[in-house]
Amino acid sequence: MPVPPQAPPGLATRQSTIVPATGRRFADAAGTQPASPAKSGGGRNVIIITAVVVGLAVLGAGGWYGFTKYQEHKASTGNPAVQVPPPTPAATSQANLPEQTEVAEAAKLFRVQKGGKVGFIDPTGKIIIPITLPANTGNFSEGLAPVNRSPGVWEYIDGTGRPTIKLGSGYADAGSFSEGLAAVYTANDKWGYIDKRGREAIKPQFQMAFDFAGGYASVQKEGQKPGFIDTKGTAAFPDFVSTMPSFSEGLAFVSMKSDTRSVPSGGYIDQSGKLIIPCEYAFSANPCTEGIVMVVKDGARMGLSTNGEIVIKGNFQQLKPFSDGLAQAEVNDKWGYIDHRGKTVVEAKYENSARFSEGLAGVKLNGKWGFIDKTGKMVVEPRLVLSSSWEKSKIRIPQFHGGLALVPDGTKTGYIDRTGAWVWPPSE
Repeated sequence: MPVPPQAPPGLATRQSTIVPATGRRFADAAGTQPASPAKSGGGRNVIIITAVVVGLAVLGAGGWYGFTKYQEHKASTGNPAVQVPPPTPAATSQANLPEQTEVAEAAKLFRVQKGGKVGFIDPTGKIIIPITLPANTGNFSEGLAPVNRSPGVWEYIDGTGRPTIKLGSGYADAGSFSEGLAAVYTANDKWGYIDKRGREAIKPQFQMAFDFAGGYASVQKEGQKPGFIDTKGTAAFPDFVSTMPSFSEGLAFVSMKSDTRSVPSGGYIDQSGKLIIPCEYAFSANPCTEGIVMVVKDGARMGLSTNGEIVIKGNFQQLKPFSDGLAQAEVNDKWGYIDHRGKTVVEAKYENSARFSEGLAGVKLNGKWGFIDKTGKMVVEPRLVLSSSWEKSKIRIPQFHGGLALVPDGTKTGYIDRTGAWVWPPSE
C-alpha cells in the first residue's frame, strides 16, 4: 500500500472526499486558499480517511494506482478549468496525479478567488460570476457547480450564478455532475447519487463513489471489492474488480475477482462486460485514448490497440496516454513526445513534461517551464518556476484549456493566454 503523503497547500476542505467528481470541483485557481473546516468536518474526515484505508486494503496498491491514473486521464478529456486535486489528503499517490485545469463547459468559465471568496471569469478575464461565492464552491460540470453556503447546506448554480438545485439538510458534501448524476455524501456517512432535479437517484450506500462514464460508475461498499454500477444503481460485471473507476473510449481497466494477489494483473473490458484485452498486464491502469492503451508487461512498456495488438514498443521508461495526437515518452531520464506509431516527434530532452492540450504542452527546461507546439517550437519561453509541491503532486503542472492556463508566480497563481500574457494577474 502506498504511503499517504500530506495534502499539498492550497487545497480546500472539501477535497478530503473520495469521489472524483469532488476532486474535479476544486481549483487551485488564481488565489485559491484553504477553506475553513465546517463544524462537523473533522469527524467526517476521519470517517472518510478510514474508509479510504479500508478501501485500499481491499483494493490493493494496484487499485489505488488505477484511481490516480484515472484522475490523470481526467486532465485530457476536454471537460476538465481548474486544477484537479487529489481525492483525499490521506490517501493520495501524488506521483500519478494529473496536471490539469478544468473549464466550465459551454460558458468556458474559470474559477478565481480573492479575499476568501470565489467567482468565475471568461477567457478574456472578464468577471462573469461575481467573486462573492463561498470558498467551498466547486467547478462547473454539465452546466452546474456545487456551492456550500453553510454546514450541511448545498446548492448548485448555473453559468449565471443562479441557484438551480437546492438540496435539503443532511448533506456533508456534493460532487460534480457526470452523465446527469452527481455523487453526494450524506449524514449516514455513505455516498449516493442525485439527478439534476436534486432528487435521490441512487440510494446512499457506498464507501466510495466515482463519476459515471459510458453509463457506469465504480463504487465500493463496506467489506466488498470495488465494482461497477449502472445509472439505475444496479451492479454490473460481477466477475471483475473495477481497478480503474472509469470507462474511456468504451474500455475500462479491471482485474479478475478470482485473482486474490495483493496486486493482481489487469486487462480491459468493454461496456458489455466482455474481456477485450486479457488480464495479463501490470497495474499501469492507463485509460484508452485515441484508440491506444499504454500498458506494462514483464517490465516492458508498450502501446496496444483496442484489440490487444502491440502498436508501440521500444526502450521507454514511461509512456503516458495520448492527447492531441501525441503521447509523452520518457527515454534516458528525459521527456519527449511520440506519435501513434511510436515514432519520436519531439526529441526527448526535457526534464519534465505535460500532455498536449489545444496544440500546446508544458515542458521543463533548465529548471523552468514553458510551452511548446507540436513541432517542438518553444511558443512561451521557459520562465515559470513551479514549487516542489506543484511539481511533485503533478496536479498543478500548467496546461491549456479553453485558451487559458493556470500558472504560478511565486506564492500566487493566475491565468495566461497562449502568448504567455497574463489574462488574470496572480492574486493572493
